[in-house]
Amino acid sequence: MNRTIEAIYRNGVLRPLQPLDLPEELRVILDIHIEYFWSMEVKTSITLSSSLITAIDEQAESFKNRSAFIEVAVRAFLAQRQHEARESSDLAIITERADRLNAEAAEVLEYQVIP
Repeated sequence: MNRTIEAIYRNGVLRPLQPLDLPEELRVILDIHIEYFWSMEVKTSITLSSSLITAIDEQAESFKNRSAFIEVAVRAFLAQRQHEARESSDLAIITERADRLNAEAAEVLEYQVIP
């Protein structure tokens, strides 16, 4: 059985946008097609150094144009920044709860001691 469904990728998990009605633990094969729904473009102007423009031109050969390259690069940068913010938030939560987590870990280890 083959079906096409839409899903959103967030925090390392693909989440279907509609129910799948599949048995639990069923193994599936995914064929991923990325759709960019933010296709409405707005013309803008930015100032970049000539050395940066040269570097972009050297790397942008496989893209439609400079703008396409810059858009992909900026999206990747923003995704990395979001990832770093999540990591920082997770670290803050772990640090805040470190004493309790360490106490729980020590308690678990006490149960695992072989007499």
